[in-house]
Amino acid sequence: MSNKFWNSEKIMSISAMMIGLGTLVVFIYQTNLIREQQHMSVFPFLSIGFGYTQEEMSYKIANKGIGPAIITSIKITSKGKEYNDTYSYFSSVVKETGLNIQYSYSNLKVGDLIEEKEKISIFTIKNPDREKTQILMEALRTETTEFEIQYKSIYGEVWAINDSNDTPIKIK
Repeated sequence: MSNKFWNSEKIMSISAMMIGLGTLVVFIYQTNLIREQQHMSVFPFLSIGFGYTQEEMSYKIANKGIGPAIITSIKITSKGKEYNDTYSYFSSVVKETGLNIQYSYSNLKVGDLIEEKEKISIFTIKNPDREKTQILMEALRTETTEFEIQYKSIYGEVWAINDSNDTPIKIK
């Protein structure tokens, strides 16, 4: 009997192990590609701004992107005072102007989720009086007012938008 190390059984066994190892490497690579593709297919794109028609004046936030946006930070600064939610800010401005107007609001706060294609009217005045609306708009759009919202995707990527730049800026 010959004592050969490389017989057909060992060659077949090693070949099968190499093929299995190669398959594992390809599987791991494909999994990473799929994960990367999923991350890139989610991009919540928030937009904020005023809308004005004959029937109403409103300040809206909309998710024009793909996937939900989770609010992580709201910072509204006006005349040296900081507000952490939209209701506090808008009610303060209405009170400062002394206007007797009927308005409705949706309070946007940290932790809120804005679905894909969802629009939220943060502040709305129905059947606005033109003069009162002009006074209110001037009070809301002062040079000292800064409005910034930070939000994240379901994968933890963080963006920020503000009232002066409607394009989200990626933070991390």
